[in-house]
Amino acid sequence: MAENKAKFRLVDFKIEHSHFDINKDNIKEGDTDYSIEMGRQNGINEEKRLFRLGLMVHIKDANNAVNISVEIAGFFEFDSDLDDQAKNNFFMINAPAILFPHVRAYISALTALSGFKPIILPTINFSAHKNKDD
Repeated sequence: MAENKAKFRLVDFKIEHSHFDINKDNIKEGDTDYSIEMGRQNGINEEKRLFRLGLMVHIKDANNAVNISVEIAGFFEFDSDLDDQAKNNFFMINAPAILFPHVRAYISALTALSGFKPIILPTINFSAHKNKDD
C-alpha cells in the first residue's frame, strides 16, 4: 500500500527563545485582556525544497503585569511540483497555522506550571490575515 505524502510537510519545530515575566504586584483579578503581537521571518531553500518559518509572538497586558515572548522555528519540506501560488499559500497561511497551536500550548503550559492562571491564546485565522497583507 503506497503512502500518500502531503505536498507540504512539517519536519520539525523548536522553541528558540522564550521570555516570561510576571509582575505579581500589577496583576488584577479577572484581567484577561491581552494584546498579542506577531511577527514572522521566512527562509527558503528551493534547491533542497526546505522552508523555515520563524514565528515571533509577544503577549502583554495593559497593566504591564504580563510580558511573554516566544520565538518558534518551524522547518518544512515541500514537493518540487508545487507552483508558486501553492507555495505562497503554504508559506503564508498553512505554515503559521501549523506552528501557532504549538505556541498556544507552550504559553498555556508555561503560565499554568508557573502557578498563575493559564493564558489561553485565541485561535487565529491566518487566511484572513494573509488577505489583509495582499
